[in-house]
Amino acid sequence: MHNSLQETATNTMATKPMFDSTMGYLLVNTWQLHLRDLSITTGGASDIMDALVTACGKTSAWLVELVDYTRLGCIFDYDHANNNDGDCLAQVILESVLNIESDQNLRKAVLNWLRVKGLPLIEA
Repeated sequence: MHNSLQETATNTMATKPMFDSTMGYLLVNTWQLHLRDLSITTGGASDIMDALVTACGKTSAWLVELVDYTRLGCIFDYDHANNNDGDCLAQVILESVLNIESDQNLRKAVLNWLRVKGLPLIEA
């Protein structure tokens, strides 16, 4: 099974030209959370991986649009997936994917997470 997951990840990544470090960070953390409780998954590994790649890519792009990095004053910490409080961006993304939420709902959840964390946001 491990090899098939690696193949799925490799094939999925090859088809996603906009893969960046933020997306990769989020993808690794969401996948680690997913692996902790495989019983909540309804689809196959490739379906989940593809959905996570897409959701992490969109989230990465939204972070660029939403966070005012000039006022941040430090390195942006996405919160590691292994936080025990369950309040991490990876968890927000994973729950959205598992609940098959729309892009609009995922974006709202990401924006809410950023606000709760007190990150400086670009005024719309």
